[in-house]
Amino acid sequence: MIRRASTHDRAYRYQRDLLRLIAGYKSSADARGRAIARLEQAVAARRGAMLAGPAGVGKGLVVESVVAMAGTDEVHRLRCGSMGDADRLRSLTQADARVTVVVSQAHLLSAEGIEALNELVARQHATVVATFSTSRHFIHDADSESLRAALWSHSGLERIDLTGVGIDEADQIIQHAAESIDTHLGLGTRARIIDAANGNPLVLRQLALELAEHDRSVGFEDFLFNSAALSPRLVDSLYPHIAGLTPQEGIALASLARIGRVPQQRAARLVGLANVRALAQYGLATVSGHGTTVQACRVYGLVYEARHPLPAGVLETGLIEEARSGQSLSDTECFVIANFWVNEPACEPVAALDRPQAAAIFEAASRQADLWGFDALTQEFASRSLALCKTVASATMLSRGIAAHGRFAEACAVLDDDALEHGSPVDDLEHVLWRASLAPLVPQAGSPREVLEKAREWQSIDDFIDRSAPLIALLSRADGTPIGTDIPLLNELASDEMLPLTVRVTALTTLLTTHAYRGEEDDLVNTIVRGRALLADLWSTEGHISRNTQKVAMVFLSEAAVVEAVTGVHRKQLEDKVMALSLRSAERADLLGLTLLDLVSGYMDFKAGKHVAAVASLENGVTLIQRTGHQRWGTSARCLLARALACAGQLDDAESVFRSIRPGSPGLLFTYDTDITRIALAHARGDADGARRLALAAAQEFAHKSRIAASLMLYFAYQLGEPAAALTDVIDGMTAPGSLPTTRAIEAHLRASAAGDARALRAAAEGYSELAFHAAAQLTYREAQALYVERLEFADAHECEQLAGGSDVESLPLAQDARPTLTRREAEIAMLASQKMTNAEIAKKLFLSVRTVESHILQARAKTGSASKAELANNWGRFAPR
Repeated sequence: MIRRASTHDRAYRYQRDLLRLIAGYKSSADARGRAIARLEQAVAARRGAMLAGPAGVGKGLVVESVVAMAGTDEVHRLRCGSMGDADRLRSLTQADARVTVVVSQAHLLSAEGIEALNELVARQHATVVATFSTSRHFIHDADSESLRAALWSHSGLERIDLTGVGIDEADQIIQHAAESIDTHLGLGTRARIIDAANGNPLVLRQLALELAEHDRSVGFEDFLFNSAALSPRLVDSLYPHIAGLTPQEGIALASLARIGRVPQQRAARLVGLANVRALAQYGLATVSGHGTTVQACRVYGLVYEARHPLPAGVLETGLIEEARSGQSLSDTECFVIANFWVNEPACEPVAALDRPQAAAIFEAASRQADLWGFDALTQEFASRSLALCKTVASATMLSRGIAAHGRFAEACAVLDDDALEHGSPVDDLEHVLWRASLAPLVPQAGSPREVLEKAREWQSIDDFIDRSAPLIALLSRADGTPIGTDIPLLNELASDEMLPLTVRVTALTTLLTTHAYRGEEDDLVNTIVRGRALLADLWSTEGHISRNTQKVAMVFLSEAAVVEAVTGVHRKQLEDKVMALSLRSAERADLLGLTLLDLVSGYMDFKAGKHVAAVASLENGVTLIQRTGHQRWGTSARCLLARALACAGQLDDAESVFRSIRPGSPGLLFTYDTDITRIALAHARGDADGARRLALAAAQEFAHKSRIAASLMLYFAYQLGEPAAALTDVIDGMTAPGSLPTTRAIEAHLRASAAGDARALRAAAEGYSELAFHAAAQLTYREAQALYVERLEFADAHECEQLAGGSDVESLPLAQDARPTLTRREAEIAMLASQKMTNAEIAKKLFLSVRTVESHILQARAKTGSASKAELANNWGRFAPR
């Protein structure tokens, strides 16, 4: 009893200390204390409560602490987010004894689940304590919202609010820390920090400073296997929070932190059930809603290990024993064992396990190393596995590790080894998909069709080959975009429930870019909805997701995000969506997902004119994207990085990156990416006329292939000084079908500009704003303002000036240097103003009225962004006509 009370007391003190840290950032410690006291009273009186607050604020830790202090005999825990939530809640309504039900993440409940929770609360024999996130990343339908409100308005479940560091605030802390030393951290790095810090602002800031000061991206090894990566300053600041652990609890924390999510029974065998329970009570480990899995806090595990290094083999020997007894280990656990074997030469794998078991351990370890981006370890583990058993899966992983270094011919040779043991449909399927993706990169190694025909000799995946051969043939094209006749085939493949999920999602991914560049808005939206619906069940599960399925899912979601950003479809919700996906990828230790999202984030930062921030995300993504074997992403990422570097003033680096792009076939995407990059580089070199000619020529070329690509090129030509009237002629001559929000906005803008129609220009600016293209909106409002000034309609001009000034400071590519140009008369008047002449003196010299001079000065100020006539006198030279 003494030990139990002491444990609860320490858990509560730990939680109080953590909450004081959080409270110090954005809320009052007194207010937080009162909220926790209300929760304690509600639980003690068996009234129950709903604890609401932003994601990451520590709601779960507070609830566990309070329930532990209450000493409730029977506690049922439910973590929401799966299909069976409603059934499990209804089963609890049948219980006879009084119980406490802890419902985590109630915001993820469906309408049916919320009704079941309401029924449970109404029965009153259960004390319900639920957590609910108020983060803006969680969007629910109206029915769910009204039912959820009933939990505290009608059912008597008291709502208690915690404030503090949620996802948005955590991201701000990280970015402010990095900016304080004049650097930036990419989206993937920020997501890993947020995932590791678990809402603690001290950890957020310290990790951000450490990584920013060392100018590097955080890898998974920093949070899983390398306590030396944490600085003494960070260790010293966090260690007091875990200093009260017993040695056994500390070893348990460090051990479980290394292997991530692990079955509770295995965790109990490895480190002791009492230690698992203690860590959960301290808030240092989380237990799944089903009570089946445990995951320790990674950062605190590393902090403990930094002060008390684990004895060699203390965890690994336990895992090996689990494998010997026939337990199925996770890929992460296999990674821990394989890393131990490689670094301890005295330990012979075949002495601990038989050859097939040891080979399987190394094979699984290579899969995890590949997922985390450890190329050298991927090759090392896969090579050792192949030395023990010639399995197809190990050969595939070795090939991936080799291809990550650009040695594609060697990667193909590994896969073509006749000694490999074929026969497993799953392994053979992954083998042939990877081999087919390499075929375009090594022409002498056989076409995708030849790869498929050879695979028929294995007789394990004939049905798959018959069904999906057309898709593989399409994907072997360099640009990955099919022509119109392929659309029915892709739709058929995506709808075929007999095909693997990976094939169906890949077909939808290919359809995304097809419909986007054909301008088919309804079909594009439908494809995005179909893909996300197909993946909904996949993401809601806590179970294991295969690496290939995870890869295909993230490629689709990332591609959809880019397409939405380019076309203007659903663009306003995109930032939230990308952050939510990045946090999910960080939690699942999915390096590929974070790499793709780094590229998406870099694209969005670039479009927003945040070029230095874009470079930070893109540089990390470009170094890792080659491992996907996805040439479309590799080419687009390098082109975008070159443009971001040019806009950030690093022209030599931009040229170098562009030269590193391997030549590809003249496909639509490859041509667009390289054309726009050439335009950006020419402009950065000071050759504005050359850049304008390139943009105009590209627009005329795309006019018969893709309307959106042509429209974007026309906009760039317009930014670079091409008259709008000439560009509308190109629009009138377009034969490419379709229309998308971005296309319509650009064409409306150019036609309004050519016609000199101020009202139409203002409408076009409003259209850009609706799509969140703020830079384009700002420039278009300025154009409308200038026309209103010419017509002496000063009220409308002032309104446009206010709207332009209220826009965010963003830019589309080239916009930061594509300034409005003064007319010759405006430049002449501005030049005379710079010579300290009054408006009357200028009017007399130029034989104009004073009112006309004032009108020209106002218009010139609007174009140059000058707040006064004196400021115009200093700025006008940069806007003089070419």
